Amino acid sequence: MICECHKVIFSDSTTHKYLCQNKVNDSLMTMKEYYNICKHIDPPVEISTKEFKRLEKLWNERGYEFYIDEKTKEIIFV
Repeated sequence: MICECHKVIFSDSTTHKYLCQNKVNDSLMTMKEYYNICKHIDPPVEISTKEFKRLEKLWNERGYEFYIDEKTKEIIFV
């Protein structure tokens, strides 16, 4: 899978298919591939426990493997 974020023109919805996050959302790319390939990764954000539970359920349903770094609290996909 190749990250083609450089082809995205936000005013043109026909190019949104190239966006890495959209590929992840559409199950065309895993989170591990996203972190390994994508050159533009947004800064970390804090999420609520409720949002983490929602994401955790989604990731588990899709078979994504991850752990939480105890020191930084960062979610690491393996």
